[in-house]
Amino acid sequence: MMIRVYRMKKIISLAICLILMTGMITVTAHAQDDEEKVIRVGWYESTYCYRDQNGERRGIAYEYQRRIAAHTGWNYEYVEDSWPNLLQMLMDGEIDILSDVSYKEERAEHMLYPNLPMGAESYYIYIDASNTEITSNDLETFNGKHIGVNKGSIQESLLQEWAEKNHLSVHIEEMTDEEPDIMSMLAEGAIDAYVSLDSFSAQKQVVPVTKIGASDYYFAVNKSRPDLLTELNSALAAIQDEDPYFNQRMFDQYVNLVNTNAFLPSDLDGWLKGHGAIRVGYLEDYLPFCALDKKTGDLTGALNNFLFMHPYV
Repeated sequence: MMIRVYRMKKIISLAICLILMTGMITVTAHAQDDEEKVIRVGWYESTYCYRDQNGERRGIAYEYQRRIAAHTGWNYEYVEDSWPNLLQMLMDGEIDILSDVSYKEERAEHMLYPNLPMGAESYYIYIDASNTEITSNDLETFNGKHIGVNKGSIQESLLQEWAEKNHLSVHIEEMTDEEPDIMSMLAEGAIDAYVSLDSFSAQKQVVPVTKIGASDYYFAVNKSRPDLLTELNSALAAIQDEDPYFNQRMFDQYVNLVNTNAFLPSDLDGWLKGHGAIRVGYLEDYLPFCALDKKTGDLTGALNNFLFMHPYV
């Protein structure tokens, strides 16, 4: 009886070892597959993709890519160019993934879209801060002006619709240049205005004049890589399950705090200099909205947060 028990224990132990070894082989093979899976990702200088003062990659797209890699095990090979050129490379199969791609039916024929967006963005026409010819309160000042926009972007079609709706005659300049070069063209007067996202950096000495539209934006995938789309959908769903406010947090960190309206147009700047300090009236003892701190003499409550919450105020 003891011999049978011993043999049974030996058989069970051997079976367990075989199961564990099989699992280890499977895990090892999977790890090797992950190591070999290099994803070619488009990188374009913008708020979504940029390098900080130490040369480290930053931005909404980069933070999202890191989170995706944590779920998929992807390794990235960054391909750098302007966004319009990268979009064409994606359609040609030269890169695997590109961020900040709005949905268009004609695009869906050449690329794959995941189930969930990266977020939502608005599009504005920007002018140089020193521009006195174009004003936000008179759209007629856009007539005859040269407005740059990324070639093949959704902003291009929105700009055309906006101009037609407002009966304006503008020269739409399709651009494939990188953002720093476009900013130089804007400052030098080579173009009068430029259409870009609400994440446009305040350091670029530009001001938004008018909003022309908005849309969700996605990570678009090479059409010949449905395997990547499957993994991407799983990763995006997991990220949203872990942090339902991830998109909003990225927007607040990289867009809201950028302050696209840090520079006033010249007419408003002149008015402010002539007017002096802005006087704000408020009700006393009206918390949580507003009140006077008896000890410090400072404004408190929600109004104080609203007026002074922004780092540029």
